[in-house]
Amino acid sequence: MTRLAESAILPLGFQSSRCGPRLSSVPRSARRTWRDLWTDQVDRAISLVRAVLGNDLIGVYLFGSAVIGGLRARSDIDLMAVSSRRLTIREKRKIIEQMLTISGKPRSVELTVVVSSEIRPWHYPARMDFQFGNWWRSEYEKGVVEPYRSNVNPDLASLIRLVLHANAAVIGPPPADVFDPVPRSDYIAGLVSTIDEWLEDLNETDVGIRNVVLALARIWCGIVTDQIRTKYQAAEWALSRLPRRHRAILQRAKAGYVGEPVEAWQKLMPEVHAYSQHVISEIKTAAGRQRKTDHPELDDSLTSEDVSEGGTQ
Repeated sequence: MTRLAESAILPLGFQSSRCGPRLSSVPRSARRTWRDLWTDQVDRAISLVRAVLGNDLIGVYLFGSAVIGGLRARSDIDLMAVSSRRLTIREKRKIIEQMLTISGKPRSVELTVVVSSEIRPWHYPARMDFQFGNWWRSEYEKGVVEPYRSNVNPDLASLIRLVLHANAAVIGPPPADVFDPVPRSDYIAGLVSTIDEWLEDLNETDVGIRNVVLALARIWCGIVTDQIRTKYQAAEWALSRLPRRHRAILQRAKAGYVGEPVEAWQKLMPEVHAYSQHVISEIKTAAGRQRKTDHPELDDSLTSEDVSEGGTQ
């Protein structure tokens, strides 16, 4: 496979061709910067997906920090592949085997595979066919193929919205030709649906705790502003809105995200829990307010469970 072009990493709003954004539209000085973001990890991940799916591969899309805000020291690389069919168990095992050698150093690579007919026409919650994430490494190493609770994944609403926003096709047609728009109500429901899973990581590693702190800030920011921001950008937004007593925890997480040696979170767990409870309260308030705006027929009895379970049918 030819080494991937740096043209897939671009500022928002650039026009995409059938094979991705036009590099000719990108200033030469900027191209040198983006080229540095491509790593052997991405090449190998894309080659793997192409080898497994062959002609059934519709497209591969880059999203997340690599596109919308630049990779930070601890940023992951996010890829979504769209197929015309489901993967077999054997194919999933092959992807896992190879991704275990690809992801982790220097960066974690998250790969989500969806089947076109299962995400278009859009409906909520949608089904993913497969997902590889470095946080499941220990399960994969034990031979588990699908460590997630279900292939029905409410968070696909937010992931697909990120893909559409990034507009970065590495292989295949532009995202808008492959994905339907995701309604804001589904996007919010998808964000809220991830909270419980994030909270499970509060009892895990320092990296897991830091990611929870940042993720909650990004969920809050996304619901209130309806804007796509990186964890770093969302943390900056949230810091100006947090009570003073909770700011140090988010500042610490933001510093760790850019590579500063400020981990050792275990001794700060009381402060982390207090921060989490406050931000979750803000999230539920903002989500409930938006749900009532979208559906004025709802009364004041709306609960957070209503928000996380609601969506288009």
